[in-house]
Amino acid sequence: MALRLAVRIHDGHVDGVPLNDRTKTGDLRDCYKAPFGHDPLNPTHRLVYRRVGAALEVVEVIAVGPRQDDAAYLMAGLRMDRITDPRRSLAERIVHRVLTRFSAPTDGPVSGLSESAQWVGR
Repeated sequence: MALRLAVRIHDGHVDGVPLNDRTKTGDLRDCYKAPFGHDPLNPTHRLVYRRVGAALEVVEVIAVGPRQDDAAYLMAGLRMDRITDPRRSLAERIVHRVLTRFSAPTDGPVSGLSESAQWVGR
């Protein structure tokens, strides 16, 4: 579902909503959000991306995650190193909690999180 959305964004069929500079998530003004989920009237997840390249021809997906507790935006801020201490550890805890609750087990670490905040489904 997220991959199809990224392709539709790249092809120009979907426009995301620009994000802002927020204390909680860091400066994401160069990023956009695209909501999605099984119910189009109540999307449960967010895809956070930015356009890169000389002609902005590449769509770089930064994070895909649940809407709950701004998890996708926090993941993006962490991955792009835009959340500074002391808020970084709080953001890592929130992402860890949300991913533990909503994600299937994984075989490895979650990209962009510190070693202490890694979630490994065991």
